[in-house]
Amino acid sequence: MKMRILPACLACIMIGFAVYGLLQTQTSGQDKATHPARTKWEYRMALQPSEDQLNELGRHGWELVSAVSKGPGDHNSMCYLKRAAQ
Repeated sequence: MKMRILPACLACIMIGFAVYGLLQTQTSGQDKATHPARTKWEYRMALQPSEDQLNELGRHGWELVSAVSKGPGDHNSMCYLKRAAQ
């Protein structure tokens, strides 16, 4: 009796792996159809840019993400910009 159980268990395990593999293949195909490719970004830093410089960067597709200074009264702000990679 024990000899019959082992082949039956192995067969069930193999069928389970086969079904799991088929389900994974179908799911990954659906993910590609419903989720477009991620946008790749490029980044740039600018130390204390003028308004005209920021406007020029904006015309070239750059978007201001953040501006950081060391503290109150510090006029040397670092600006971080990004745009979609070309």
